Amino acid sequence: MTAEHHFERRELNIRARALLAADGTLQGPELTVAGLSFRSGDEVIARITDRTLRAEGAARDAYVRNGSFGTVVEVHEHGLVVDFERWGRVAVPLSYLERKVSAVIVGGLQHAYALTSHAAQGKTFAVAAPLVTDASSPEGVYVGITRGQFDLQAVAIRRRDLARPLTDDALPVLREEMSALLATERRLRANGPELLASEIAVVRERRGEAAALRDQDAESIEEGSITGGFSEDDTLVDSVQEAQRRRSDPGEEWGTVETDRAIMKSSGRAMRL
Repeated sequence: MTAEHHFERRELNIRARALLAADGTLQGPELTVAGLSFRSGDEVIARITDRTLRAEGAARDAYVRNGSFGTVVEVHEHGLVVDFERWGRVAVPLSYLERKVSAVIVGGLQHAYALTSHAAQGKTFAVAAPLVTDASSPEGVYVGITRGQFDLQAVAIRRRDLARPLTDDALPVLREEMSALLATERRLRANGPELLASEIAVVRERRGEAAALRDQDAESIEEGSITGGFSEDDTLVDSVQEAQRRRSDPGEEWGTVETDRAIMKSSGRAMRL
């Protein structure tokens, strides 16, 4: 599973562990460190590179890296034993489990049932299972839906359904009842359309043309032949819209600078000659 924000990732991991504990996948004693609980069978990911974390007898360069996946096989009072996919069985001490990763993450070892979109970049799984909410960004959604090799099973919910109430009172709250899919769609549309790389190049070319026009018209203004002005931002907006329109008609030729001037003049944004 993937989620864009750490809060969502933590909530998904909590729910996944509850299901695994209920079906017997997680067994034996439980060790709780820095707010995280571990049992034998837990899938974990290392979030800090540590050159001292190596399997017994392993080469000096066979140490646990940031992003290494593994499974907890033993739980002790002083730490864990984790069977890492590439590095073998490694004893993980409490000091590593208590280490601060960032301002919002404590613990060098985290549960790996759900990852943030950032942590999942570059990774491929058999099935992509992204969590999409009305707080998701287009970039985060794109990363989540492209992680699967064979299947995609996205889940769309309102973010408030994961959040705990901010207060413990029982005051009535007005809830906006828009569906999760509609709320998410509106959120993504509000971020504006995404452009292809080829379209970005076209926009860049149009901005160059607009700059050339601006310089040319500045010279004309000095000669007293022009009495108005136009906005380069207007030209950029028109370029973006034109790029999106051209996407559906790629065979059409781009207009010349003279055509652009005529279009802007007719729309009221060009100089009055």
